[in-house]
Amino acid sequence: MRTENLSIEQIFIYACVFVAGGIVFLLIKKLTENSGNSPSQPEKPNTMPANLIQNMVNNYRNNQLAAIQNNLRIEDAQSVSFDIRTIKNFISSIEKESSSRNSAISEKDLGIRFYYAAYPEDLSAPDFSLLNKDYARKHTIIMIPTLNRLDENGNYLDFDFNPLDETSYKGSERRETVGETRMMAMSSRSGGDVLAQNHGGLIPPNSIAPLEY
Repeated sequence: MRTENLSIEQIFIYACVFVAGGIVFLLIKKLTENSGNSPSQPEKPNTMPANLIQNMVNNYRNNQLAAIQNNLRIEDAQSVSFDIRTIKNFISSIEKESSSRNSAISEKDLGIRFYYAAYPEDLSAPDFSLLNKDYARKHTIIMIPTLNRLDENGNYLDFDFNPLDETSYKGSERRETVGETRMMAMSSRSGGDVLAQNHGGLIPPNSIAPLEY
């Protein structure tokens, strides 16, 4: 059987095709590995001008905080802090509990609403057993999961919901309203515990100072 010797040009072409095929394979493999429901990463960190932050904090201190302290005669908290692990665990719980009950729910449907709240004067209840007793009557925040759903008018809104209670997932069937929000988690028919996060560090009374804001 007769064979022909390959020319240098043919060898070069075959080599280029082989290399190009390998590159395409690696690109497809990389894209496949990165696909799925992994959280989207921002192109750059979200920032705010330091002087804008200072002005906004001062606005609160000079108005809302001053009114609270003058009328209630208390030294109210000026900030609430949570460590990153607590926030990540809370987000993970929202995603895990909601997706286990409704697989159609994705990251883009979920959110967190921050409610301004205040601790009671009596902190003897078991829920407050580990709290600094100086937290009594002070400002705090409570995080409640939200679910983006259609309301009865066909508009998409972020509804409060309880990932532990599937009856709270149906936004348009709830009628309780507070402004534009629906207090779904608070009005859960189960009457039991609601997935929420509270008990961040308050300053004051905590003495660890933040940056100069």
